[in-house]
Order: sequence, then C-alpha cells, then structure tokens
Amino acid sequence: RGQIEPGFPLKLDIPITQNYHLSKGNDLTSSEITVLSVTGEIISLNLAGKITKREQLEKISPEANYTIIPSASKTDYLIATWDEQKWSLLNKSGIQLFEKDYFSGEDFFQQFYRLSAGKELIIVTEKTLRKAYVYDLEGQLLTVSPIDATQPFSITYSSKNDIFSLYNIHDNELNLLEISGR
Repeated sequence: RGQIEPGFPLKLDIPITQNYHLSKGNDLTSSEITVLSVTGEIISLNLAGKITKREQLEKISPEANYTIIPSASKTDYLIATWDEQKWSLLNKSGIQLFEKDYFSGEDFFQQFYRLSAGKELIIVTEKTLRKAYVYDLEGQLLTVSPIDATQPFSITYSSKNDIFSLYNIHDNELNLLEISGR
C-alpha cells in the first residue's frame, strides 16, 4: 500500500555490505533480516524494526573485508572475511570453518550450496586469474586442480549416485564437471 511500517526506516549508522539474509517467520516479529557491516559487525533485526542481535566478529586484520554468502536456496548463509593475505569462511555464529592464504585480493565471487544433509560446497572464483576452487565446509579442495571459470557455477546433486554436477562457463564454453560426494 506504500505506507512505511512502524519501526522503519531503521538507522544503523554504519555502512553495510551488499548481501543479506532473510529468515522468514510466521509474522513480522519472527521474520529477520541479517546484515553485515563493512567492519564485521553482524546485525539481525526483525521486520517490526527491532534489533535482535548485534555483535562484532573477530577481525583477522585491520584491513579485513566481510560479506554474507547466501546459500543458493536462500535458506542459510555463511560469512567470508578476507584481507590481502588470507580468506576465511565462518559459520553464521562467527566461528571459523577454514581459511586459505592464496587468493589474490578482492576480485572474486563466492557461492555457497547446501544441496542436502552434509552435502555442502563453497566455490570461490578468482576473476583476474579465471580460476575456481571448490571446497567442502572443512576446507578440503574437491578437485585435483583449480577449475577454469569466468562465471558463477550452477550445481545439481544426485543422491542416488552421490555425485555433484558442476556447470560452468569459461570464455564461450559451457563445461560440466562431476565430483563425487564422498
């Protein structure tokens, strides 16, 4: 109807990152939006305009960057933090899942897939190097070497065969790579 809801606009007084997570509830007070500040403060607020959680994540360095990585299904999220030397993946409570130290700066995109119980992947694609790394949530690289890629992936999972099918584009080619779900 074009009317502003009570409790909004809500001023957070800090710059927030682009991604967010929406947790749908039965009403406005049980539905929440979670955002992340550029300095690593995670803030959850309900749709009635009340802040329900506000806490600072541990900083890996003063130059650290943060973002929410929503799952492909939009039902969950992870948090990534990085600086010029390392990239870390955190769960939504801020607990580190793993870290890597060879990504080349900020020019990458990240994808999170939760396809079934225990079948989760995180894909980090470095745009400048045109390489993608596919990990499980324990930080194990699931391919022998990085995958040539210039675009985000699409993924399906066959529980019958325990196989992930990864579709990606590199230059003008569509590629299919199958990985065992182990």
